[in-house]
Amino acid sequence: MRPFLLAPLVLCLALPASAAAAPPAERPCSSTAPATTRAKSLQARVYERGGDDEVLVGCNRLSGRRTVLARWFSCECSIADEPDPQVWLAGHHVAVNQYFCPPDASPCNGTLRVFDLRTGRTRYSAITGSLIDLVIKPNGSIGYLLGEQLYRIDSRGPTLLDEGSGIDSGSLAVNRTRLYWLRDNLPQTASLR
Repeated sequence: MRPFLLAPLVLCLALPASAAAAPPAERPCSSTAPATTRAKSLQARVYERGGDDEVLVGCNRLSGRRTVLARWFSCECSIADEPDPQVWLAGHHVAVNQYFCPPDASPCNGTLRVFDLRTGRTRYSAITGSLIDLVIKPNGSIGYLLGEQLYRIDSRGPTLLDEGSGIDSGSLAVNRTRLYWLRDNLPQTASLR
């Protein structure tokens, strides 16, 4: 009768030891390769994996889904190096502006894309250069300043809202339904769905 009583006791003592020996589970959106976090929120992380061929990755923290957002070349040794993309994150939407400014002083050119990191798909895109300022809502709608032109992109599509040298480049802000900025020190606003 004693062997039957000892067997459950031995099993109970052995279980915690084997559970402690198991490796911890990898957290969603952690990177096994060396990586630099560019932006993070409760819902997502955007990180850069280095090397001569740089890669920008967005990861949804809930599902662990990873999306390649941009690739570029930079050895930090040549005038042919491409600049790091500009990145803005709100919730699970990330705006990435990948641009290049030629060394001959001709205008910069590039592409702005807004990704939904839940699905890995591009939600909005626009032709750009180096952006001066951008704000993004958690639903992916954006307002951005390109040179002296202020644009909005939301469910209505792209719209030029304002232009001229009087727009304050550090004044862009958003709330749930509105985009705000200053022009000649006077407050301006427009709807942002």
